[in-house]
Amino acid sequence: IHTYKWLYNFKLVEAFVKANNKFPTQMRKALREKNRGINKLGHWCNLQRHNYKFKKLAPAQIDKLESLPGWLWNDLWTHKWLKIFVLLQEFIARNNRFPENYIGEEGQLYSWFLNQKTKYREGKLPAEEIDLLESLPGFSWKSAKEKIKDRWSKCLKDVKKFVKDNGKFPVIASEDVEERNLAT
Repeated sequence: IHTYKWLYNFKLVEAFVKANNKFPTQMRKALREKNRGINKLGHWCNLQRHNYKFKKLAPAQIDKLESLPGWLWNDLWTHKWLKIFVLLQEFIARNNRFPENYIGEEGQLYSWFLNQKTKYREGKLPAEEIDLLESLPGFSWKSAKEKIKDRWSKCLKDVKKFVKDNGKFPVIASEDVEERNLAT
């Protein structure tokens, strides 16, 4: 059952989408005053997504919203998150590694990536996002310090095993490749 107000707002959004080929969004405070009508429509769209999530929309309302070209039930934050995730996937495919520093495109991805790890540690990362990140080849929730500590512990364990098996410490000048690698 559509209320007059709901249909009125739907028609405004429909007209906005036809005229601008995009959906209205909520804006930062500085832009709100200039674009009060667009901001209200953006809020209305987000409210429909919220109502859908909590099963407060009638089937006819859902059908109408889904008839709008490009309508997404997930919020724009999720859409933006997925766009950055795809950029991260592309970076990993191109460079065969995760971003490691704050310079250029890599810096933006590195900052975003560290942010996801922080949200995870704080329990603020949704399960779907956790699953997507964990699907990346070589992904780990460990910090750089934890990874270094793990590598160091593994090296120490390998050297101890070598000493036990060979009765000596590994030597860099050795002809054995494994021994040379352990010595460095």
